[in-house]
Amino acid sequence: DDEYKGIYYAKLCLLSNTGCEPVEIDCRPSDAIAIAVRCQAPIFVAESVFEAEIRKEQEL
Repeated sequence: DDEYKGIYYAKLCLLSNTGCEPVEIDCRPSDAIAIAVRCQAPIFVAESVFEAEIRKEQEL
C-alpha cells in the first residue's frame, strides 16, 4: 500500500461472495502476503511502491 523511510505498509482487502461491501484492514506486508498465498488470492502493489523499488535497484 505504501512505503515511508524504508518501512512498508499494507492493507488486506476482504471481499465477500454475498455482495457485502469490501473491508480493508491495515496489516503487516508479510501477513498480507502469507494470507494471499494461502488463499491463492492476487497480490497487488501500489505503483508508487513498485517505482520506488525500481529506482533503488537502479542506484545499486
